[in-house]
Amino acid sequence: MLEYENSLNHFPERYNEVKLLSQIARETIEPSKTILQRSETLKEAGIKNMDAIHLACAEIFECDFFITCDDKFFKKAKRLNLKVDVCNPVDFIQKVAIDET
Repeated sequence: MLEYENSLNHFPERYNEVKLLSQIARETIEPSKTILQRSETLKEAGIKNMDAIHLACAEIFECDFFITCDDKFFKKAKRLNLKVDVCNPVDFIQKVAIDET
């Protein structure tokens, strides 16, 4: 999904940064029936298609956090009963800083 989304990026600097970041990823998540099924449920709850797939991956692979800068997505996701903590970057830093003290 990340590769597809990045292929639509019209900003060369952003495209290159995303490509570099994806190269240092420790794991690559391949599409699966479980991810697609969960993403369908999330779409029915009002989450947009690509966001639903990202969120389904985060839940299925038991991520602690899902970080987003998209306020509309953030508000919709917070209303759902998710297995992952959806937060914006500032909240994430605050939560991690509190855990480390």
